[in-house]
Amino acid sequence: MGDRPPGGCWLPWLGGVALSATPFLAVGQIRQRWQEVCDALSAEAFAEFLQTLRFQTSALPLADTEAWLQDRCRLAGTRVFRADWSAYDDLGMRLIETGRTRHTPESLRELLQQAELLEPPAQTIGSTVLLRSFRSLDPVAENEGQLGIDLCDLFEYRQPRDAEVWSTTIPERLRQATATIAGLSRPLELKIQAHLSIAWFLGTLLPPKTGVAFTLRQLDSRMRVMVWDDSLPRCPEGGSGWSFSKEKIGQGEELAVALSVSREVLLDVRHHLAAQPGAIGILVHASLQPPGQHTIVDGAHGRWLVDALIQQLGAMVSQQRPPRLHLFPAAPVNLMALLGQQAAALGPTTVYEFEFGSSTRRYSAAMRT
Repeated sequence: MGDRPPGGCWLPWLGGVALSATPFLAVGQIRQRWQEVCDALSAEAFAEFLQTLRFQTSALPLADTEAWLQDRCRLAGTRVFRADWSAYDDLGMRLIETGRTRHTPESLRELLQQAELLEPPAQTIGSTVLLRSFRSLDPVAENEGQLGIDLCDLFEYRQPRDAEVWSTTIPERLRQATATIAGLSRPLELKIQAHLSIAWFLGTLLPPKTGVAFTLRQLDSRMRVMVWDDSLPRCPEGGSGWSFSKEKIGQGEELAVALSVSREVLLDVRHHLAAQPGAIGILVHASLQPPGQHTIVDGAHGRWLVDALIQQLGAMVSQQRPPRLHLFPAAPVNLMALLGQQAAALGPTTVYEFEFGSSTRRYSAAMRT
């Protein structure tokens, strides 16, 4: 999948503009001439090339460039390079010296094999999957990844075009996608650029018992790729654990859980529930201190946190037997996917989305089991 290199200006829309421009426009004429030069490519292959084309318009810090290129190599199944010396430098010189300007996938693979730059098959990534429900400032082309699950047409920015999609179209599309995911080659990596409740629901469709193991990808605050390997749950030294509090807010039998990981949500959840009294009787607050974007160290820490949260909430559910649990999360999207994998332990659940940009700081019910 095509996470952009960090920093600078990213122009992912160029391919769409070049493809749609008529031959009477300058851009259309450039495209036509360009395709003529690339006569080895079919029209479909040339269109795919334009859709994956990216331009970076400013210099990158060396460390960020190295990290991004190493991730590209890892996804491509080639050996990563060292900053002090790289076999890719020699390979580049060889291409310049020979003057060869055209390659097929087969000839490039042969060249990499001769330079001993291909990783053994057991160490390469089998498949990548992209799930998205909104387009951020870092858009990704639809064809990046073996499987793209695009729900953007159902939303206007982050707001659903129709409230019914939470219970109809989205679950249907995700169930169809998981059937395809189960048949992809392994190991599998999943990148989620979607609403928290959608990430959670996808996790409910891929519990451990399905045998579909995957690692999760995300971008940190510096737009660098992080791979969440959660195979060995652990709490790292200095890592945060959960703090729990519980309060009675009504006479109902149902249970609400406010999840403060990336930001504090308790006051917003209290305000929301006070405005809609009804079936909820108990509010549980599960928080990490201090909440923030870097509170979860890595995938192993994330899995450890999910296991601990499920153990605590599962005990409450077993004791109180609520007809439904209502979850109000502020957490990394990857954590929600892992939490969804163990959702069966909590019984029927509704996950709520915070309406960003709303002056009333409201929540709305979204995905549910």
